Amino acid sequence: MVAKEGAKHKVRANVICPGFMRTPLVDKQIPEQARTLGITEEDVIKKIMLKDTVDGEFTTAQDVAEATLFFAGFESNALTGPSILVSHGRSRLQTVCCEAAQSKSSLLCPRTLDFNVSWQQALSSLRLSF
Repeated sequence: MVAKEGAKHKVRANVICPGFMRTPLVDKQIPEQARTLGITEEDVIKKIMLKDTVDGEFTTAQDVAEATLFFAGFESNALTGPSILVSHGRSRLQTVCCEAAQSKSSLLCPRTLDFNVSWQQALSSLRLSF
């Protein structure tokens, strides 16, 4: 919907859905979950938080920045409307989210914000000027 409306004005609209990012809130939750579950903090990270990634890595602001630059650097109007998962393979929960985000005026997937970083924080970390 946003892509269709923006096309009239030569504005492209794309969605970036970040994976699980390590933030201060996540750092606070790691020891809390370890105590609650009776496991080590390392196990919380590997067996709970990152178990659905293909490489056991958190998504970083740099990962999101590179996806943003990919979209920004693609000069053709042919690339408008898609969503891209930047998640180290963790896509099961994000697919529905990104589909929902495509129909709204949203830069980052709103549901992933619950356990990731806000879109304002992600954009500020890019240090890009628009």
